[in-house]
Amino acid sequence: MSNRLKGFKFKIHTAFYFADNLGYDAILVEGLNATTINFLVDGIPYIINIEDETEFINDLLEIKVDDWNNNGYIFFTEDAWSWNIELVYDDGIIVSGGFGSFPKNFPVFMDLLHEKYGLKYSKLDSDKKIKGKVRKFEWWSEETEIIPYRDL
Repeated sequence: MSNRLKGFKFKIHTAFYFADNLGYDAILVEGLNATTINFLVDGIPYIINIEDETEFINDLLEIKVDDWNNNGYIFFTEDAWSWNIELVYDDGIIVSGGFGSFPKNFPVFMDLLHEKYGLKYSKLDSDKKIKGKVRKFEWWSEETEIIPYRDL
């Protein structure tokens, strides 16, 4: 059964986005012949072509993005990232976001965008070396508080 994509907005920003422009911003664009998601990756435009909207939606549902609906994820840390996603399709809507933390399966979502749909990587995705130690960004913390998204 066909499932149409009606809306997609997504962003990840650093606490210093106003100064560094690092992160992702995305919005759905429906043209006459193509559906695309237009991204800014670290401030540089990048386009993902969505050739099969039903497949894209099914890919997201298969990795349980719908479990995020109406949840907000908070873990207050220094230099926290903020993010949100709005996905609207024929059969539903998913709205979620957070500050300093993400759902446990968020890396799978990002891998899907990068590996299957060809999204360019942000500088945020690279490991950082601080004082001789490689520091990987922790997508999830056991101290994450999950609250209703509207309270975020």
